[in-house]
Amino acid sequence: MARENANDLPLLPVRLHLLFRSIEGLFACVNPECSGKECDPHNPSPNRYGRLYLSEKTKCEDCQAPVIELSSCRKCGQAYSLVRLAGNQLTTLPRSLAAIENKDNIYTLTSGGLDSITEDEEEETEFPEPNPEDQNSLSFSQFILYEENHGMGWLGQPILNLPEVTPKGKSKAKSKSPSKSSQNLPPVNGKQYHLVLHLDKDNKVGYLPKCPACGAGRSDTPSLRRFASSTDAPLEVIIDSLFGLLPEPIQSDENTNISTKRKLLTFSDGRQDASFFASHYQRTHTEALYRQTVWQAFQNDKNSDGIASIGSVEQKLYQQFLQNSIPHPDRNSEWHHRSPHSARNGMRKTITKQVQGANNSVGRW
Repeated sequence: MARENANDLPLLPVRLHLLFRSIEGLFACVNPECSGKECDPHNPSPNRYGRLYLSEKTKCEDCQAPVIELSSCRKCGQAYSLVRLAGNQLTTLPRSLAAIENKDNIYTLTSGGLDSITEDEEEETEFPEPNPEDQNSLSFSQFILYEENHGMGWLGQPILNLPEVTPKGKSKAKSKSPSKSSQNLPPVNGKQYHLVLHLDKDNKVGYLPKCPACGAGRSDTPSLRRFASSTDAPLEVIIDSLFGLLPEPIQSDENTNISTKRKLLTFSDGRQDASFFASHYQRTHTEALYRQTVWQAFQNDKNSDGIASIGSVEQKLYQQFLQNSIPHPDRNSEWHHRSPHSARNGMRKTITKQVQGANNSVGRW
């Protein structure tokens, strides 16, 4: 852009209006041998799915296999597939799973066994510890996606009377009377894709509010979540990135003798949304700066073994807070957004508490 000096603003200011589209879900081809799949060179494990999509599809564009929506456990990160049947026809999942009246036709699947069965001690207050007896009583059967010859699209069918598939990939014989859904098996002459079907402890199908891998989840807060983004968090990342790209001019205004600062304006259709986001962004941005400052202070103070004393890190933190004018990060209203000078005692307590939380005396971070 044309500018009088290298550090000046452009002669013709440019204002950009950016439209951000939130992610509405993550969709995957069920064919692990899909020609369009992306492989991680650093991950030796084979792909469980084919090509990924950020928009809803019924068939893969590369191999014509069915495409289903993915979800994950917000506690352990185990990936799951969610499908919905209308009769035996594969249909679209509604946008809001909480608004579904009949969840019996929603199936929780995985491509292969569970990656791991974990327990997270950090969320004991939110989620009760998984009961080993309940964990072992979960059934793992099969779910078949198949295509009939007359072009009716992809169909799905749970096969509940086949040998049970354990999380480790082993099969365990289980006698069960043939179910209604397994009396008519899909045709063997068409394309078929087999997935693992997860049932609850009563061997019932339907949407599972609890994660089969770690047991997280409650009736009012299901653990399985879709890969969908809201508005606030992505917008915060965009604002931080854009603001960092704006040039910081060093010249001063001739009339006020005040340096021109970078400016970025955000707006919303509603006053309440705008008011909420202003304070929300200020708080989250301050907390992000605080975390970066903690890490930088440790990096500058650690020795060759990666060890630093808490007292030294605390002192460097306080100096950086004063030097960079970072507001107090504590959400306590007594200290929040007060300057480091006026909240020095509270800041020292907060820094000591945060650092000691990582390690009591001397720690390897």
